[in-house]
Amino acid sequence: MLGAVLVLVLGGLTIGAAVASIGPFGPSAVPLPALMPDDVTSCTYNGISAQEKAFAHGFKGLTGLWGCAIIPIDGGIFVFQFDNSTDYAAGVKRYEDYSGFDPQVHSDRCPPPQGFDGEDQWFTNAYPKTAGQNLLCARETSGPPVYAYLLPRRNVFFTIIAGANTSFHALDNWFDHHGGPGSHGSGNE
Repeated sequence: MLGAVLVLVLGGLTIGAAVASIGPFGPSAVPLPALMPDDVTSCTYNGISAQEKAFAHGFKGLTGLWGCAIIPIDGGIFVFQFDNSTDYAAGVKRYEDYSGFDPQVHSDRCPPPQGFDGEDQWFTNAYPKTAGQNLLCARETSGPPVYAYLLPRRNVFFTIIAGANTSFHALDNWFDHHGGPGSHGSGNE
């Protein structure tokens, strides 16, 4: 069986391990693998670093974390699931604070213009346009492009971290064709 090792930097946190799920957590409302987009590989429960565990356990009410590699963009995706909407909202806020995303200084599109973060609505056939169902995008000064998409209906948010040499255009193209839970196209136009 082919395994994948993924090394990512997210807002100063280096994630270097086989992409995985951590726990134990309480029962999840929806099995996390069912929420993952298509075109992901190497989803596993093994190989989580101490840093990753500490970051994930800092979320109140986290019921699950799942991660997979995305080979076409040389990156990975993580999904965070919470037990209720209050803990979900606090988790999104913590992620925004940690990642440096500034909802007050952003473009209304993803990918954003150079020097800005971006925010846009995303949707699929399975998840039609809904308030708060947004796509966030950012690029650290020297880091890879990052998308985070919010699924408040399921108390879940996802982060997609592209490889260091992947352009926002390539990440956006991947997301347009594969982003969203179990989707074959996100429709984040």
